[in-house]
Amino acid sequence: MKTKENWLTIIGGGLSGLSLAGYLSENKLLPGRVKIFERRKKYTDDRTFCFWENFDKKDPLVSARFGSWSFSKGICEIRHEGTKYCYAMVRSIDFYEHYFQILDSHPQIEIIMNAEIEPESCNSQIIIDTTPPQITRFSACQSFLGEELYYDHGIATNNALIMGDMDVCNDGFRFVYRLPITEKRILVEQTIFGKQPADFKSLGKQNSEWKKKNGFNKAKIIRTEKAVIPMGLSGLIENKDRPDIIKIGASFGMTRSSSGYGFQRIRGWCQKAAQCLIEGKPMPDRNLDHFGIKWMDDIFLRIVKSSPDTLPEIFLTMAGNMKPDDFSGFMTSPNLRNALSMVAAVPKGKFLQAAVRQIF
Repeated sequence: MKTKENWLTIIGGGLSGLSLAGYLSENKLLPGRVKIFERRKKYTDDRTFCFWENFDKKDPLVSARFGSWSFSKGICEIRHEGTKYCYAMVRSIDFYEHYFQILDSHPQIEIIMNAEIEPESCNSQIIIDTTPPQITRFSACQSFLGEELYYDHGIATNNALIMGDMDVCNDGFRFVYRLPITEKRILVEQTIFGKQPADFKSLGKQNSEWKKKNGFNKAKIIRTEKAVIPMGLSGLIENKDRPDIIKIGASFGMTRSSSGYGFQRIRGWCQKAAQCLIEGKPMPDRNLDHFGIKWMDDIFLRIVKSSPDTLPEIFLTMAGNMKPDDFSGFMTSPNLRNALSMVAAVPKGKFLQAAVRQIF
């Protein structure tokens, strides 16, 4: 097999880029050289990947699993406990180091750190562009600031609070995200869904207030993470004159518009794409949601932007009316059955109003 010197360039060594390269590396002999350009100088524990994990398909990268997950508003808390799924967490540093080690051992794959490159300047046969989209393209924004805390007095570890203390603020719909990672470590994030990016200083102040209120004001901050991630994109920008440049990841809307979840979706697509690249076949469809799911997500985004004050009631009612496995299934692999279950669970008023506006 004759190999090509410049076969594939991957711009960005994050979730999408490393996942694709990782699946390619399962082949001892590739069609040619693979280069990954990553702008960071080094990998750090800068984010947390979470998803609902099927009990029958455990991911070895998972560092914490939660048998239940909950939603709360005021004194009301609704807890879900699935029979098919648990809520799972992967530390980004574990993900990065795992793939860095695998790729570093493959003779045809090279990761180049502290390097920025424009897709149009590459001379590879195929160019994979995972560059994050500009905020100006975001239909709505999910802003969060989190702190991993060390607390020496013991923490219950089985439940993940995925939407706690739900409320509304000037920036939009606000909630606390809390993961008790170990008996002495907990990740606490302030999150806002809104039209525009939230102010990180304000989020930091909210975290400080939460720590004081809940007895964590003396806890040690181990690390922080923050980001603004897209909730839907306005227009998928591609260069029609360069079909060799293929956008993937968040830049092509591969994260779920209504939630921002993308870990399993992106990795699953990358596994299929790697096989297509090896076999010289067309890439799999990058539009990961069929029309019905996309339509529902668009309705949700309309509510985020126009009526965020209704979201606490919507989420709490949905959590109370929906079976845990239907909810986690809808978040993981949406299909007609769990989608209809979700529609049946939410309050009809605002959802139907937004649906009518979406149609007309």
